[in-house]
Amino acid sequence: MFTPQINQVIDWLTEKYKAGASYGTLNTCRSALSLICGDRVGKNPIISRFLKGVFNEKPTRAKYQRIYDLEPVLKELERLYPLENLSLQDLTDKLVVLLAIVTAHRKQTLSLIKISNIRKINNGYEIEIPDRVKTTRPGSCQPLLTLSTFRGNLKLCIATTLERYLAVTKDLRGTSDSLFITTKKPFKAASKETIRWIRAFLGKCGIGAAYGPHSIRHAATSAAFKKGVDIAVIKSLVGKINGIQQVLQSSYCPEEQYLCRSNINIKKTCLHKQLYTCNYVNIKVSVLI
Repeated sequence: MFTPQINQVIDWLTEKYKAGASYGTLNTCRSALSLICGDRVGKNPIISRFLKGVFNEKPTRAKYQRIYDLEPVLKELERLYPLENLSLQDLTDKLVVLLAIVTAHRKQTLSLIKISNIRKINNGYEIEIPDRVKTTRPGSCQPLLTLSTFRGNLKLCIATTLERYLAVTKDLRGTSDSLFITTKKPFKAASKETIRWIRAFLGKCGIGAAYGPHSIRHAATSAAFKKGVDIAVIKSLVGKINGIQQVLQSSYCPEEQYLCRSNINIKKTCLHKQLYTCNYVNIKVSVLI
């Protein structure tokens, strides 16, 4: 086992700190050293005091101190209609942004959606994500997304948008099983780095360049909270906690600009888990808890 001197570890961490590393990064470095050097490094009081000093000098802060209103985004999504008249780029933008709002998942998760894992159901589509995602843990179930038809406002209906996208890209994707493909030739599967359409779309909505694609997760969950969705429900849907008391079904009303709520059923599923469904913009999002 590698056994560095404590002063060597402090010098190395100091070098990383001067290079711009944050408290979280340095704490991760300490954990990595503990893995190969044992608890002698991880629990050393001098290293602990050093990290406390780093935290005082450069405390961890949220990336976004304030978040934008989703209303301009929803209005721009409504403008992209009818679907038959949209270009491939506009149709792709609409689908990826709707998915980001509805699921509050990372772009990594969106890039992992496979056509073979999309199943047509009575009132929309069901999507399984069997691949490993950032929140994957031993013994936990993978995300399960249920996208229902929004008959109240087809301009914001993710089920019909997904159906149209599948039809348009059927002859373009070749053998690719990934849902999202690039919008220009040669058409190929879009990686999580390629799915940067969200940032460009936010720019069209007048949202500043300071907000990246990941910010839409904050905006979606913040909007749901402001409209009355319980914080426990929101945390459960984005994979932060393991239990909720009540699940609410919310429907976006474009005329009144609010979310109405009604109780829904809870279905039993695998391994004594429960399938919880919440609805934002009247599109169901299901997770296994």
